[in-house]
Amino acid sequence: MRKASKRLLTILMAAAITMSLIFGMPAGTPGIAGIPGQADTALAKSKTRTLKLDYKVDTLLRDEKTSAIYAIRYYHSKAKYTYRSGNKKVATVSKKGVIRGVRAGRAKITIKERYKGKTRKAILTIRVLNATLDKDTIEIYRARNPESDNLDFYIKNKLPKARYVFTSMDKSRLTVTAGGTIIVARTVGTVKVAVKEIYKKETRHLGYLRIKVIPPEFEANGKTEKLKLGDEDYDYLDIFDYLISGTYIYTVICETKAELDEYKNDPSLLLGDGSNDDTVLRFEEEDGEWTGIIEAIATGTRYIGVFDQVEDETPMFIGWCKVVVRK
Repeated sequence: MRKASKRLLTILMAAAITMSLIFGMPAGTPGIAGIPGQADTALAKSKTRTLKLDYKVDTLLRDEKTSAIYAIRYYHSKAKYTYRSGNKKVATVSKKGVIRGVRAGRAKITIKERYKGKTRKAILTIRVLNATLDKDTIEIYRARNPESDNLDFYIKNKLPKARYVFTSMDKSRLTVTAGGTIIVARTVGTVKVAVKEIYKKETRHLGYLRIKVIPPEFEANGKTEKLKLGDEDYDYLDIFDYLISGTYIYTVICETKAELDEYKNDPSLLLGDGSNDDTVLRFEEEDGEWTGIIEAIATGTRYIGVFDQVEDETPMFIGWCKVVVRK
């Protein structure tokens, strides 16, 4: 009888242990429906009263939203979470943990977790950013329709629903659309462009972009080019091959360097002088338009001046080269 009682007691103890293992498992243990086991197990074994976060600082734009839940390393569905903003003028947080940026600055979001009688908390710092301008000077070539990025590209942290307006501070030198597209860069030098942000009927001055206009480049400047008369592969010079940027190109053929210097010192001499007839070199034309090619027609030495012109303004000297034609 005693043996039977002991056997029954052993069976009852084993059953009790088995039941405690089954029903005492955390909700997230693999094989049991619920939150991933890592979260619940870590929460149950935690001895610290500090809530762990995956990141302690989050960056938002004005009116941009994020969830504090994503910052909690071991989020538990059965725990109760509360949230509070330390600076509601910068960032607010809802009862569900949705954080919204209000204006530029820093705000500390306190996150509290209540689970099985234990309370843990953590601080998440929110940085709300304003749109800012790239402080670097933007370089473009003097030209009509310059090949440059739209100025809107140089605004950092743009608000998706805001409108940004650009205004040239010297329209006689630089023409810019309200949307930030440069139409004409007339003169060499630096021009400021004011940038404003319009958002929810509120206008904010962001500052100025500095646009540095540089002259086109003639890569053969100061060099000697040799042409071979009668050889189709070597009897011409293509000015456009040596030109970086430039809108309307003027060229002049001179017999001496001194003659070329006269045009260099007074580019207005080019206006009205479109013949450029010469006994050594000639301009190739197609449909009445110069193709950029200068062809050798006799032996000799000539000096070619290259000038750039925007719209109807006086041409600007950008370089020269010496051309020697041989048989």
